[in-house]
Order: sequence, then C-alpha cells, then structure tokens
Amino acid sequence: MKKFLSILLAAVMLMGTFVFTGSVNAEETGLPFSDVKASKWYYDAVKTVWEEGVMEGKADGVFAPNEPMTRAQIVTIFYRLADRFETGLGSTLKFTDTKKNAWYADYLGWAVTEELVGGYPEGDFRPNNAITRQELAKLIVEFLKYIIAKVESESLVESFTDEKKFPGWSREYIEALRETGLMGGDESGNFNPKKTATRAEVATVIVRMLPFVKEAIAPKAPPMGWNSYMAQAWFVDEAQLIEQMDAMIDTGLYDAGYEYINIDDWWYTDRDEETKRVNVWEEKFPNGMKYIADEAHKRGLKAGIYTDLGYDSCGSGESDLPRPSGINVGLKGGNYVDDLWRYLGTGTYMDDYAKKTGTDPIECWGFDYIKVDSNGTKDGVAAQDVHPLYAGVIDDIERETGRYVHFNMCRWFYEGPYQLVYGDSWRNGTDSNDTFEYTQMVVDKMKRGSSYTVPGHYADLDMLAFNGNLTEDRTKFAMWCMFSSPLMLSLNMKALTEEQLAFLTDSELIALDQDPLAYSAAYIKDLGETTELWFKKTESYENGAGAIAVYNPGDTAETVTVKLSDICKSGKADVRDVFAKSDIGELSEITVTVEPHGVYIYTIDTDSGYTSDDIGDYRVYGVVNTEYDQTFIENSVSKELRTVSMDEMSTLMKYPEKLRPVLVDVRSAEEYAAGHLDGAINVPYMEVREAITTLKLPLNVKQWDIDPMNFLIVYASDEKTLELAYREFEKFCFTVKTIGVITEFD
Repeated sequence: MKKFLSILLAAVMLMGTFVFTGSVNAEETGLPFSDVKASKWYYDAVKTVWEEGVMEGKADGVFAPNEPMTRAQIVTIFYRLADRFETGLGSTLKFTDTKKNAWYADYLGWAVTEELVGGYPEGDFRPNNAITRQELAKLIVEFLKYIIAKVESESLVESFTDEKKFPGWSREYIEALRETGLMGGDESGNFNPKKTATRAEVATVIVRMLPFVKEAIAPKAPPMGWNSYMAQAWFVDEAQLIEQMDAMIDTGLYDAGYEYINIDDWWYTDRDEETKRVNVWEEKFPNGMKYIADEAHKRGLKAGIYTDLGYDSCGSGESDLPRPSGINVGLKGGNYVDDLWRYLGTGTYMDDYAKKTGTDPIECWGFDYIKVDSNGTKDGVAAQDVHPLYAGVIDDIERETGRYVHFNMCRWFYEGPYQLVYGDSWRNGTDSNDTFEYTQMVVDKMKRGSSYTVPGHYADLDMLAFNGNLTEDRTKFAMWCMFSSPLMLSLNMKALTEEQLAFLTDSELIALDQDPLAYSAAYIKDLGETTELWFKKTESYENGAGAIAVYNPGDTAETVTVKLSDICKSGKADVRDVFAKSDIGELSEITVTVEPHGVYIYTIDTDSGYTSDDIGDYRVYGVVNTEYDQTFIENSVSKELRTVSMDEMSTLMKYPEKLRPVLVDVRSAEEYAAGHLDGAINVPYMEVREAITTLKLPLNVKQWDIDPMNFLIVYASDEKTLELAYREFEKFCFTVKTIGVITEFD
C-alpha cells in the first residue's frame, strides 16, 4: 500500500461517540467501564481493544458489551485499525441520511473512498442501524484485502449448521472467516448471519485480527537484492538472471536478507502496433518474462521489473544495441493500467485489446517490484502527475492479489512529498558507478536528503557497484546502511570475494539499514580537516540506542576524537565497534585513525539520553495533513522563486559562518570576472546542469566549495538563466533563494 501506516495503533485515538469517563470499576478491572467485570467472557477482549485505542466506551462510563454495533461505529473502528488520519473526507459523502459534519463523517468517507462499504439502493447509509454478522464478515474480508493482510490461523469450526440458509452474497465472506478462525458460531454451531453483532462480539473478533493487522500495516523495510543494470547492462538475458538467482542463494546473501532479483532496461524491443502490448526481446528471453518471475519464486526469491513513466526507456537511444530497443515501451506508450497489470498481476487479465477483440486475456507475470524510470520527463511528462496514477493501479493490484509490490520511483532527485506518499522508494541522485567520487557525492547530498526518509518510504541511493578497493567498497555499503537505503547489488554475485561477502552479510550493518525506526543518518559536525561525524537514531533510541559513523572522504588518513558530549547528555555511552565486533565499554571519547575513504561504525547506548530531542532528526515530513506539512507540500517544489531583498541579504551575510548563506553568481566565468557582488562565488549555470545530467563524475557539490547544509542566494543577469540555475540547485536538495536579476556591478 502506498499509504502512511504505523505499527502503533494506539497512536491514533479518534473521538467519536465512544467517549469514556472514569468509574469505580477501574481499580478492580483496570478498565474505566462499570459494566465490564473481570469474570465476563469478553473481559480480555474489551481490555485489549481499549488499550490499543481501537474501541472506547460511552459517555456514561459504560462499554455496553451487549448493545448492537452500529454501522457508523464499525467504520470508525476499522479506520482506527488501519491507523488512518485523513481529514475532510466527510465532504465527499453523498448519502441522503448522512451529514458532512457528523462525528463519523471522515471515517465513513474513508471507508467509502476505499470501497470497503457502500449504501443501500435507496441512496442512504443508515449509520445508526445495527450491523449484522454477515455484513461484519464482508467488511472484515474487504478490510484484510485492503491492508494486504495474510491470515494464518486454525478454523474454530469445521462448518456451520445453518450454512444452507446463508444468503448467496455473503456465503464466500462467512466461509473465508470460518477458515481463518476469525469468526465462529453459537453453542449450536449456527453462524446466524442476519443476527446483529454486539460490541463484545466485535471486540473479540478484532482481538483475533490484531496480530495480522499489525503485521500487515507495519512499514516495510528497505528492499535488499540485486539489479541487472550495472552488472549486465543491455547484455542481460534469461540465462544470466537464473545464474544470479542461484548465486544469491549459494553465496549466503539470501540468508542475510537479500531477496529481490530485478531486471532493469533492455528486456523488450518495442510495442506492438495492433495489440499495444510491449514485445519481449525473445532472443534473450525465449521463455518470456513470467518465466523469470516464476523461477525467482521457486527459489523463495522475489522478482523486479523495469519501465518508464513516459514513452521511451532510458536506454532506448543506445547506438551500440544489436537491434532497436525501448522505443514507446514506457507507461505512456500504451495503456498504463494494462501494462502494470500484465507486469505485476497474477493469473490472467482482460486488457483493452482482449476486450475489444473478444480474444483470450493476457497472462500476468507476477513481478514483486517495479522500477519506474523518468526518461519521459524529457518529453514533458510530469512525474508528480503520473506517479499517483501508477500508484493507484499498483494499490489495486495489491488488494486483488494479496501481494505487496514495491514501487521504486527513479526520479534522480527528491522532487516533493508526493514521492513519500505514493512511492516506497525513490532515487536520490544520478546513476551509480563504482567510484569513490560517487560515494562522496551521495554522502554530501544526504546532508539534506536525510530529511526525506520515513518508515516504509526510503531515499534510494542507487545500486551498489564495487571497484575492488576493500576500504572504499565497505565504506559505501556501511554508509548506505546508515542512511536506511535500499541495498541493491549490481555486480556479478558469483565473483564476490570473501572480504566483500563478509561486510555484505554483516548482520549488524544490515540491522542498521533495516532498523524499524527507519531514520537516515544525520550529519552532526566536522571532526578534522576531512573527517565527519554522523548520527543515526535506532529502534531503541528512546532507551538510549543509536549509531555513529566516523567518515573520512579525504585522501589522507586522519586521527580524530569523537566527544560523546556532542551527542549524549551525560557525555558518555556504552560503545561497540561494529566492524571489530567488539564491546569497548563505557567511554566519553573515541579516538580513531580513519584511513583515506574509510569509515568506522559504532553503536552507542546511553541511559541519560541525547543532548537534544532533535539530534540526528532533520526529518521534515511528519504526520500527513498537519498545518506544517501542508505548508511543506506547497513549498517543497516551489512554483515561484523564493526571493530576498538586498537589505535582507546584507543582514544574512553578517551571520556566523555556519549560518551564513552562500551567495552564488551563476553567470559565465567571463561575466563573473568582469564584475560581481562582493562575497559571491561563481558557479556557472552550465556547470550545474552538466553535473546533474552527465554520467561523468565526480558529481560532488564540494567541487564548488559549498557545504550542502548552507542555503544559497543566487543571481544572474537574465531571468531564464536565473530560473534554470535555481531549479537545478533545488535538484541537489539545496534551499535556494534569489535576489533576482542584476546587470550592473560597482
């Protein structure tokens, strides 16, 4: 699901009609309800749903266990179960008997929007009517499909004695819940489909569902696996993919958590003019693409596939291909709904051609991961417009198949909050390579990019390709883990050395990457001439747990000292050297010599907590629909250039160096030499553009002597150059303002 969900159901305590007050019963039962005794059969269930924040009591201090559950109350409960927090959905309601400002309006609006419930033929919803057991069964089944929950439990009964009386529409739902053990019958073995469900019965069913619901809505960890792009480029074929599947298992990578085998570009030739279906490159994939996914699944692996958001693939212009490939194969080249169902669905699917001609449906391939490239943006396709459409289809496929599909947006930079809302991961930069300059560029960029990672939605630092320098290779992998990035190898897994496999399968490094808190490491400070200190919150952060990286991108070794007083309130912590697998003990300082292009990773644990609540917390995206985030959504990809006056700039330039903006002249070097504003550095616009678009490296903002933590004030001598440079700097995740066009200099 491309939705913000969290594990803690109790985090959302929505107030509807279920408002409770205290009671004398609390001391005896631990509950604030006067009508729930510890001896009652439903006591444990009521206690659980109340503690989880899923159900509450009434205004008079009772739970009313034997009262019928109403239709409005039940959608409120499922809204809480899904851990939703949208507002304003009540305005979408069109039932004749519901008011848009009713206490349940937003909850019902959500349930209708997600097609979990509907109204009656007469156009009403009847919110105060009691829900029947068969209606409850249908809602439960649809809800479990909605959150993609897998329920594995034993049936409570073999069959219901009154099953012949089940209405046709509800039979499949009742049977599904019987098989999963979520609902049973009465003492006589009857299900009683038309009988109303009581609040105690609903509480009992909810408790049975909770483990599966929590597992389903828990944010997925960053994916781990392999991608063909850097390893095989256009030479990729069926035999090589199968070989790499086996290598992933044989090398122990699968046991360490790697599971995806992803094919990138060049699996297709073109799009059939008549059927509008993408043609597979048959010489390379004689058994078709479903065969690739099936072979991965047979081995317990998952499979990923590639497409583009526009018309042509990114590699469609390669001149050395043995035949044309990638023209018009993107999601805009045909019917994107049909393409996505074919790639990601299971079974068969009636696409447009099959519907129009009455021919057989297409066979779906069953891939588990899709990378959507952004070559189409060159043709004017707006990623922020089409990605929500593609995410909606993927959601439908997930619900229909009961499978999670990872949606990777290869946008090349962070473009705005729509990526967090609709994507599971998104590229945070240009294509990877095996140089240390690339590693350095990525780490520098994450001084801002760290803000845009949240549980289940990750900045993708791109594929892991190695150059054989063990120090540089391990540094790249370790920093990717510190940033909670997807870990996608793109190399020949059969050729990995023992030393490379050692860090690739290091359980402690992988645990940092897969940490449920999903924080990306944040830059803390410089420790020397070149060495930097980074800090990462981990799952037990509130109990004192975290991790630090002492990272040296410089070309000479440097001895530095980490003062834990910069991080911990007490100035000391229990320290573990992750590489050495050694518990060092309680320290106030760590002195270490970091080799060129090297890193040391330590986990730390302090009972006293950290120096400030927001240390290592540069995250800018929080709970959806808060006033702050709405402002962020509106401003993250600015429609107008943010400006400052000359007077404001003069004031800002007097700030201390760390807080001072960088004044940037984006004109040519010749224009800059002829005259410029005092204090301005020269970064010609074409250098910015070239650095972003070319595959030549280094793509390192340090080449311009700009700290990514600084914000920029830019100017030019014409509006076009100014805006183009402004936008390109935004792509580097800089905060940018401008003093506008300046043509005269003193």
